[in-house]
Amino acid sequence: MSTQEPERTLSECYSALVPFRLVLRRSARRRTLSMRISRERRLIAVSAPESAAESEILAWVDRHHAWLEKHAIADGNSDRSVPLMGEFRPGGIFLFFGEEYRLTVTAGRRKLDSSLHGFAEGGRMLVPDVRGVASLRRAVFAIYAREARCYLGERTAEWARTGNFVYRSVAVNSAAHRWGSCNSRGEIRYSLRLMGCDADLIDYVIVHELSHTVELNHSPAFYRVVEQVLPNHKMLRDRMKKYR
Repeated sequence: MSTQEPERTLSECYSALVPFRLVLRRSARRRTLSMRISRERRLIAVSAPESAAESEILAWVDRHHAWLEKHAIADGNSDRSVPLMGEFRPGGIFLFFGEEYRLTVTAGRRKLDSSLHGFAEGGRMLVPDVRGVASLRRAVFAIYAREARCYLGERTAEWARTGNFVYRSVAVNSAAHRWGSCNSRGEIRYSLRLMGCDADLIDYVIVHELSHTVELNHSPAFYRVVEQVLPNHKMLRDRMKKYR
């Protein structure tokens, strides 16, 4: 008879910097916690005693985050894909300007309040005390959208002055597979997910979309417009590929 519990997934993506699946294996014989990481399989396997509480196991894994990050980005893995948004649950990891924030529920506060909820000190993203993945998702998207409308609107205006671009409007949506778009009327739309990227990468997307007000295509002429404003745009574009 086997004394080991079948493998169980605790998280499909442990964190933004360590985007590996986290699995748990329990054993009646085991007395201590142990962990191993497989870069090839993009997997973190934790072995634990049958009596260990899941909260205790997750806390133990979190205390070893530095070790996990070091091994996840070891030689040959620097081009890993980084998710901008983690799981919609307390403790889920989300990026804001390239920095990690853990989703933290504010007890007793069920409605979104701009003075209370958002990205806070200590790497926390404070959200209302709502139930269910769908409600958490709406709250998180509302926080990102609020930040995006303010920041992206201001930065678009600044880069338009720098590059002498003329555009009509800026809007924000929740597109998952497109950072931004610009139509023939000069109406620019950005994905709220863009706020998870590093600031210079956000600027790259802004200049990219503004350049479409001059060349509504991706021809060599378009990239010459981009290069006039951002000479290092190729390097920025390559860095952008790591995010998803």
